[in-house]
Amino acid sequence: MPRSTLYYHLSALEDAGIIEMAGYLEEGGAPEKLWKLKVRKIGMGLVTAGILGE
Repeated sequence: MPRSTLYYHLSALEDAGIIEMAGYLEEGGAPEKLWKLKVRKIGMGLVTAGILGE
């Protein structure tokens, strides 16, 4: 998967409030972002077409 595709989807998940950046991993080369879930449960509203997080 191209990095641009990965970062696009990570950005969309962050904008939806599903994930958040937890810090950086610095081992050797360039630092990598670490992500963590902000919700325990994810659902999709079929009527509202929205993402519901708990």
